[in-house]
Amino acid sequence: MHTRMKTFRRLHNVNKIYLLSLLAVPLCTLGSLAPMSIAVAQVSADGTVSTTVTTPDGKNFNINDGTRRGGNLFHSFKEFSVPTGGSANFNNATDVLNIINRVTGGSVSNIDGLIRTLGKANLFLLNPAGIIFGPNAQLNIGGSFLGSTANSFLFDNGFEFSATNPQAPPLLTINVPIGLRYRDNPQNITSQSAVLSVPQGNSFALVGGNVSLNGGAITAPGGRVEIGGLSAPGIVGLSSNGSLSFPVGVQFGDISLTNGATVDVRATGAGSVVLNAGNIDLLGGNIFAGVGKGLTADNSPPGDITLNAIGKVTINYPSQVTNIVDEDATGNAGNINIKAGEISITNKASTPTDSPLPPTLNTSPRGSGPSGNISLEATTGSISLIGQDASAGDTLISTYGGVPQSGNISLKANTSISLDNAFLVAGSFGGNAGNISLEGNQFVSLVNNSSVVSQVFGRGRNSGNITIQSSGPVYLQHTLVNTAVGFPDATRTYPTLGNAGDINISGSSIFITDGTEVSSRSFNSGNSGKIVINGTNRVEISGKEPLISDDSDRSGDFENTTVTTTSKRFAGGNAGDITINTRNLRVSDYGTVTATTEGNFRGGNININASAVDLTNDGQVSVSSSGGGSAGLLTVTANSIKLDNRASINANTTAGQGNIILNSDDVILRRNSNITTNATNIADGGNITINTDNLVALENSKITANAQQGYGGKVNITTKGNRFLSPDSVISATSERGPQYSGTVQFNTPEIDPSQGLFELTETVIDPGQQIAQNPCAKGFGSTFTITGRGGLPTDPNKILSSDNVRVDLIEPIPSTVSSTTATYTQRSTNPPVKRIIPAQGWIYNEKGQVVLVAYDPTKTGPQRQPQTPANSCAADR
Repeated sequence: MHTRMKTFRRLHNVNKIYLLSLLAVPLCTLGSLAPMSIAVAQVSADGTVSTTVTTPDGKNFNINDGTRRGGNLFHSFKEFSVPTGGSANFNNATDVLNIINRVTGGSVSNIDGLIRTLGKANLFLLNPAGIIFGPNAQLNIGGSFLGSTANSFLFDNGFEFSATNPQAPPLLTINVPIGLRYRDNPQNITSQSAVLSVPQGNSFALVGGNVSLNGGAITAPGGRVEIGGLSAPGIVGLSSNGSLSFPVGVQFGDISLTNGATVDVRATGAGSVVLNAGNIDLLGGNIFAGVGKGLTADNSPPGDITLNAIGKVTINYPSQVTNIVDEDATGNAGNINIKAGEISITNKASTPTDSPLPPTLNTSPRGSGPSGNISLEATTGSISLIGQDASAGDTLISTYGGVPQSGNISLKANTSISLDNAFLVAGSFGGNAGNISLEGNQFVSLVNNSSVVSQVFGRGRNSGNITIQSSGPVYLQHTLVNTAVGFPDATRTYPTLGNAGDINISGSSIFITDGTEVSSRSFNSGNSGKIVINGTNRVEISGKEPLISDDSDRSGDFENTTVTTTSKRFAGGNAGDITINTRNLRVSDYGTVTATTEGNFRGGNININASAVDLTNDGQVSVSSSGGGSAGLLTVTANSIKLDNRASINANTTAGQGNIILNSDDVILRRNSNITTNATNIADGGNITINTDNLVALENSKITANAQQGYGGKVNITTKGNRFLSPDSVISATSERGPQYSGTVQFNTPEIDPSQGLFELTETVIDPGQQIAQNPCAKGFGSTFTITGRGGLPTDPNKILSSDNVRVDLIEPIPSTVSSTTATYTQRSTNPPVKRIIPAQGWIYNEKGQVVLVAYDPTKTGPQRQPQTPANSCAADR
């Protein structure tokens, strides 16, 4: 379908594209382009070397003679253009190694016919004014091809074969060119639907200015295609193997592949493609490398696809970049490496039906052999992988299927990584799966049905690890992050075949929301992997009411948010552990953290270390066993642990174990929340150990270690302070089999040294009788009143709790002229009015927070709150 569409686009757009290309050329070159439509002689020598040109019909040109220096043959042309249907035939000796050509006349080379050489000579074409390949352009040469808009070729003896300062080659022997020198304002190279090829194992290079391929193809089976250019003065190095080296700090030209333009080096696996540019745009362009269909790779190393851009690499619908072992082929696939300031891969189909293939980076073999690695690095900006929507197809990066090894996938960005409806998979049938790594300095975001998966199906080995890392936040919204081994529908166990990889997620804050699954599963192989989540400030795991779903590999098939490790029924190993380290952990709205075994092997442990743990609205943390294996250990260490509105911490089992340890200053359960280690069938209930200062269970909350037919577990609670249970809340360790099978509930209080907190009293014993006023109504100025209470000892936790409120019935304070607490008494010069002294009935707090004794009972209302009138007056005793 893709081929048919490309053909349709080519047939439909050839004329339109060709006319548009004329508009993109500077006006000064239009005169040289116009003759392409009429057969006028356009290959002519400039006389600086001994080149001769003949034509029998003004359409086909024979190029003879030239200047020979060793294995090199030099030609110099005033103009070099091949009209439609015409040809330029180099009549070189077959022992010539390199045919080196320059165009000095200042007109663009328009090539819309055939260029032919003899023997296996390499062909070099240099025209500073520009090069355009028309839709009928072809190459029939025996060696490699290089086309460039540089000003001159450089040689190792200092000679410069220049098109802007033409000189004849020196008499001494000259080796192959070692460089290209660019002057100001380099011109462009354009291919308009041309199909250009070189023989197997040879190189094809285009070095601009800007280079644009609009439709058509460049093929170099098993060879090397290198495209690049400069837009400022500089020197590009040439090596004997056809590779280019670009100067540092010089502005590059841009490269674009559009309308189905294809670069193809598939053969026996050694082919490579390298693009070096300021910006690289693949807008419906394709790059293919690897082992071709039905072929067997030779012993040479596999070739890579490399895209380097100082600015941005853009890959849009329906572009494909693949380096694979094709159908019925054998060999090794190479790597795909993209390095740029910014990288964007986007599916921008106009409608979903226009998208038969999503944008793809792919090293997945269709034949037999390992897959290569895929690496994306944004050195100054971001990486974004954006799919249009689910029906339009995902943005796909895949190293899937390699045997014995699947390739790794690595994304690294200086700022951020964003995946929206994007699919990253490193899996294998029968081999090891690759690792997947995402590292973004500012943030990492995976949303909208994105998936990051490393899986091994069948009798494979180990799946890879997944690492998501950021200095800033990590957002996982409606996303699947998964490692797995074995078949989901397995009915047999292969315990020695391999383990699932680990998952590590780290960032300043981590948000796992809206139906995200972070999971490691073992279906019928070894152990599932570990999950480690490190959130410096916060980890939030929240979802919504779950839907019934199966064990799918795509996040779009489930709605509940979960972080889970699972050993399935036919797994041959244990479930992995889960560790969460953060300042604040919130699990809410049906979000879950679970470590589960469904078979005969042990479930994983859960370890949570945080300052605050908040579970609410059906949030759950649990270890469990539903098969013959024991559940793991669940440990939470925090300053505070709060469960609210049906939240739970569970260790439920059918095969024993499943213990919970909570270490916290405060453990608070509210509104039907629970902490349970309940057991079903004949299993014994697990144990609950709580070490806390304050334990609060309110509004029908439960702490239970119950069993059905086994023994109840143990609930061991050590408190340093208070425990508060509402009447409808329960702490129990019972068994349905009978009270003789019940477990134990034990409260512990740390031993208190009665000597702690005491202070030394004075050695002088004061007669208490001397401290009691003989007339209680006389005003004193040195009196004190002391309540020793319990003498500084804390409350005995084994006694019934009592209120700390103290009611003091003292006299109502009478205003005094005393201005300090000293015993100095100042006699008044006149007798003030005698005021009645009234005994106090209670005390209150005033607006300053001070305790004030009052003459009424503050616990009463209405008339009962009026001050009492004493039976006797003490005023006369003054």
